[in-house]
Amino acid sequence: MEKSGRVAQIYGYAVCLVAIIFFLAKLSDVVGGVVALSSSSEMYLSRDLRSFEQYRVNYDQARWRNAPPGMPADTTSAVTLRVRYDADRAASIANGRYNSRRSLLTDGAVFCASLLIFAVHWIWLRRMSAAPSAG
Repeated sequence: MEKSGRVAQIYGYAVCLVAIIFFLAKLSDVVGGVVALSSSSEMYLSRDLRSFEQYRVNYDQARWRNAPPGMPADTTSAVTLRVRYDADRAASIANGRYNSRRSLLTDGAVFCASLLIFAVHWIWLRRMSAAPSAG
């Protein structure tokens, strides 16, 4: 009977150790997620979406790089290009915030689960050590 109690203790402490490791690993991820969500929208933007001028330059370069010979001149107005830029920028920010929220939620769930697993096993170990030995 003593051997099974020892195995149970080893199991309990091993689970607690693994739970602490997950807890600490996810703690930094949760803090990083909170910081990311509280930061400015610029964080979610790629280089070409940070300014309209850069967006226009990239648009022109892509158009001429992929253009076949004899392609007519671009007739896209600055207003149309600005509308596209604003839409791309808003979509990029929304996508970045969604990914940050999703990451924060999943990291938070693992964080809470590891805390719960640790607490349950720690309480179980304390009760097991407090119980009188049959012997």
